[in-house]
Amino acid sequence: MLSSDEIRELCELCDEENIRFLSDEIYHGITYGKQEATAVSFSKTAIVINSFSKYYSMSGWRLGWMVLPEELVEPINVLQQNMFINAPTISQTAALRCWDDETIEE
Repeated sequence: MLSSDEIRELCELCDEENIRFLSDEIYHGITYGKQEATAVSFSKTAIVINSFSKYYSMSGWRLGWMVLPEELVEPINVLQQNMFINAPTISQTAALRCWDDETIEE
């Protein structure tokens, strides 16, 4: 996992060079005492990909999300509509419980 400084430096370099930074943050939150960081803290143009698989122990459920700059929301939505129909309802329902206050407190 990259340190906060490393992510910041990469984001700054990408912004300077007009390169879109794509951050795979599937393991975000699993830090074992290290300070965690996310690319969206350092760049308004970064794309972040995350999942319920690791942090919420939902391996195999194939359920995740992206954090996108506003200008990419519609193009990505159009693209993903052609890739799959949707995640199973039970996966979506279980994933919503991950963000309940009582679950977060655990």
